[in-house]
Amino acid sequence: MNRESYISEVSQKYSIAHRTCNAPGRAFFVLLILFCAITSSSLQAAGQPFEKKLDDAVVEFKSKKLAADRYVVKQLGKYRTGIKRDKTLSEASRADLLSRMDRYIRNFKSNGTFPNIVESVELEIKYQERLNRAFSPISRMLESELKIANRKEDVNYSQELLKTKRRLESKLLSSQPVTNGMVFHGTLTRPSGDTIPYKLKIDYIGDSGDFEGTVEDNPGVAGHWRYKVTGNRVGSMIRFQMSENLRGRLTVVQAQGVVAGNRLIAQLNQKTAKSKGSQNMLMLRR
Repeated sequence: MNRESYISEVSQKYSIAHRTCNAPGRAFFVLLILFCAITSSSLQAAGQPFEKKLDDAVVEFKSKKLAADRYVVKQLGKYRTGIKRDKTLSEASRADLLSRMDRYIRNFKSNGTFPNIVESVELEIKYQERLNRAFSPISRMLESELKIANRKEDVNYSQELLKTKRRLESKLLSSQPVTNGMVFHGTLTRPSGDTIPYKLKIDYIGDSGDFEGTVEDNPGVAGHWRYKVTGNRVGSMIRFQMSENLRGRLTVVQAQGVVAGNRLIAQLNQKTAKSKGSQNMLMLRR
């Protein structure tokens, strides 16, 4: 509400009160109602700057997302150029790969989806990192407002802010809820190109995004490796590391990636006492 509208509203309410008041008691009652109405209007006016700032932050995010989209299309275009120049390919293979790449580019431009192939994991993670950096001002703004609401013990407003945060994360980052007991199945691809089954179960996740889970590395094989993990999920980004080795020879496991839609993709580093470590790719679905 702007200043002119606010003054007009107060003037109208005062005029009504003045015409209505024929007795002192009645006048007091009407003026009490007027005071409450003015106070309510003032609170609404005070709340608008935050909403305006939030709207402006969303507009700024969308601008940065367009830049990130152009970056992805440019990178996919470079992959396409590489295929055209690859002298080791037969013409039939080249035509097939170019057709696929054109389809990947069309799909990304139309709905923002990445090809479900190992080669695109690193690019998708970089893209989501850029989006999450662009989203961080919105997140900080909501956290600051939530802190104020909690200090005032305004439970209803706090819940509305949390709903707004989840709604914006879903709309702007394609972020979906990760809940207790959720299971992600898929494959771990080694640098050699070999793949093995991989399973991550979320045992517990808090409101902060901190979680605990259990990994089955190559499930279905007798004596397969198992370990506990702890991690954190912020926006669409997810990180976790081994916290306890239950079976196997792993000494270090660290993963960083993305949860978008029903997919979890990540770069995962594993080490044993006798190895220097390997950079693997995770592609999981829930």
